[in-house]
Formats: sequence, structure tokens, C-alpha cells
Amino acid sequence: MAFSHAAFCTDHYVNQRLSLKLDLSMRRETVLALFDRLRREHPRLDRMRRLNNELALETPADDVNSLQQWIAIRRTSIRSGVANPSTQAEALGLHRVVLETAPFFVDISALDADHLELLYGFDLEAAGNHDAIVHRALMAGSAISSLLDRPNVVPLECQPMMGVCLGDSPDRQAFLEVKTRTTPRTGRSRAAGDGAWTDQAEAPESPISVYLTVRRLGPFRDVADLPAALEALHAQAMELIDSVVLPNVLTPLRSTISAGH
Repeated sequence: MAFSHAAFCTDHYVNQRLSLKLDLSMRRETVLALFDRLRREHPRLDRMRRLNNELALETPADDVNSLQQWIAIRRTSIRSGVANPSTQAEALGLHRVVLETAPFFVDISALDADHLELLYGFDLEAAGNHDAIVHRALMAGSAISSLLDRPNVVPLECQPMMGVCLGDSPDRQAFLEVKTRTTPRTGRSRAAGDGAWTDQAEAPESPISVYLTVRRLGPFRDVADLPAALEALHAQAMELIDSVVLPNVLTPLRSTISAGH
């Protein structure tokens, strides 16, 4: 099934994170064996990087016409990501393999799993004051936006976020966040002569991002249940995207950006 929301954003991505309570076994042999196992399933994962706090395996960054994938191992987490998948199978394939195999290579038990989460990110390119765009698209007319009713006021930060429990169970959660990237210094400039603040910011390479994160808290009965938990999170996320994120967040943001703010 194709992603219906892809046309509403410049880039989209699906990231997975399994957070742990205890430190991972980061022995050279086990990490290399895990990476080799993942490469058999996804042969384009052939670039290994070592940073201060993680080991990462990635697809070539210069191959922009192909699916971008990565996996990163940190002291208390295993993460993976897929950028611009065209189908739901592409979005979940790497994450499923990671959860099926990683526990047996780096000694993860069900008791060790603190939580599993999926993040769905949507980037929308936008010039100008991002915070003003978000305010106009999502917050105008709300009680808190009355702060902007004062004269000579320009939004400097408007990054709404909300978290909820899904249903009656506190171990299933969802978080919706809008991230802007206009700094206070670039978000306003003084108009000549009248002392008023005007919206003059330019941020052509920094998108407005919308993040939907769905989370399942532990404990888990068995590490073999992690792939099924992933599928359940994905189903819940797609329902939230179709019913909330797409009509009530992405569509008004895109309309405001297209209208030139």
C-alpha cells in the first residue's frame, strides 16, 4: 500500500527505536555479526560509521535516487530509519528485521526492553518565519494565541506538542509535535523608520517538521513479540495520520505555505 501523505510533504521518514534498561553488549564480534546479518537482508547497507556514542550502518548518502536506510546502536538503544519509502512494506521492512534479529546478537531480553516506538516524520519546505506559519495554520483563533493580538507582535516560537494515552491503557501512547527552525534572531527584523517588528525571516533549507510518535511501554512477554508490537504501532499510527495528522496538521500547513503566508 502506498503512502497517501507523501504528496503533502517534501520528505517523509519512519524511524524505530527500542530503548533498553541495561547497557548493550557492544563487543566487536557481536556488532559486526549483527551488521553482516542485516546486510544480507538489505545489501545496500554497506557504510559503517563510528561516532562518539554510537555505531551506525547506512546506505550510501550520495545515492539520492534510492531508498535511504540506517541502523544505529547506542549504549541503551537500537534505532533504525527509512527515508522516503514509497510503500508501507518499505517503511517497515528494515525495522522488522532489526527487531527479529538484534535481540539474539546483542543479548536483549524481554525484561530489558523499556519501550518500543515508531516516529513518522514529515518535512515541509518553507521560507519565512516558520513560527508565524504554524501559528496561522494551526493556532490562530485559539485562546493562547491572543498573545499575538497586541500591536507590533511577531511570533518567535510556536511549536505545539501534545501527548495522549491511546485508549484505556497507559502503556500505549502517542505524541504529536510541530518543529520550527526559524531562530529568534532571523525570525524578526526591525522595519526602517517606524520601529515595528516585521516578518522577514528566510529559511529555505530548513523545513517545518511534523512528528507523530507512537509508543508501547514495556514490559514485553518475550522478545519474539517485538515484531508484532511493531505492526500494532504502525496500524495505530496510520489511523492517526489519516484521521488527525493529514487533515488537521499537514493540509493546513501546506495550504498556508502555498498561499505565501
